[in-house]
Amino acid sequence: MKPIGDEAWRRGKRFVLWFEPERVYEGTWLDREHPEWLTRLPDVPDRLLNLGNPEALGWLIDHVSGLLLASGVTIYRQDINFNAAVYWRTMDAPDRIGISEMKHVEGLYAYWDALLAKVPGLLIDNCAGGGRRLDLETIGRSIPLWRTDSEPCEPNGEQGHTYGLQLYLPFSGTGNNDPSRYASRSAMSGGAVVLAWEINGAPNKPTFSAALAREDIAEFRRLRPYFSADFYPLTEYSTSDDARAAFQWNRPEEGDGIVLAFRRDKAPAAAIRANLHGLDAAADYEISYEDYGLMLIKKGGELAEGVDIKIAEARGSLLIKYRRLR
Repeated sequence: MKPIGDEAWRRGKRFVLWFEPERVYEGTWLDREHPEWLTRLPDVPDRLLNLGNPEALGWLIDHVSGLLLASGVTIYRQDINFNAAVYWRTMDAPDRIGISEMKHVEGLYAYWDALLAKVPGLLIDNCAGGGRRLDLETIGRSIPLWRTDSEPCEPNGEQGHTYGLQLYLPFSGTGNNDPSRYASRSAMSGGAVVLAWEINGAPNKPTFSAALAREDIAEFRRLRPYFSADFYPLTEYSTSDDARAAFQWNRPEEGDGIVLAFRRDKAPAAAIRANLHGLDAAADYEISYEDYGLMLIKKGGELAEGVDIKIAEARGSLLIKYRRLR
């Protein structure tokens, strides 16, 4: 794979390679040569590589770091697509349940620390079957470029994921399979957006708008710097299709920010009022309703007391941008 890594470097791009090191399949090299490192279940072809075993952990560190360096990989993506907990439970005595899991997870953190130390500039992409390892230790070492396998590309669910994750993890990625403005904005966050568009059309979507797709990409690039700013949910959390969702990202140093608001498929109310946060009450702000071409000047104190968010159609969205004038 070195030619791929070299070409990515030549073009100023990153090279991501996908691994699943904890699952070992029957009959493979590790299964034949080092069965003592593996935990098995009856009649199951998958084995668990025990990262709580120092020899297994040392081998994995050397093997993978060497491969990354030799191939020019700059993004290491780690997945796990089977239930390790059932293996750990078989490894412990009844009065020691949890010990094997603890040692394995400690080994996982040590493994990632070693990769980051050995491979200059490495980024770890933490997949784990779609967002199942987003704990305080892993997010200090990695980001999830694919944050969930739960109905990927479903806009209302993606709004809910943004609501929860942005509170402590500003960089995460998800997918979009519909270039409509509502779906595109629902997928926006500080990480990557996987574009799964059917550009030649599909049975349920016979036409594809290349112009709208280009607009989506351009808007995401414009808004992306805001997604690492201070985050404020402006509505209550809800998974219901008759709810509204709205989020604010505020950059106090630059004196600006954005609001993304959504009216879901069955939401009856066209308008809500939301209080903006982090503003200078005495300062003047230019507030722009981007989808309507409407611009107003208001005091920060007024915006903190409430701003009207009107979305005429269900399954609609609104982008508001604001900046401090003086």
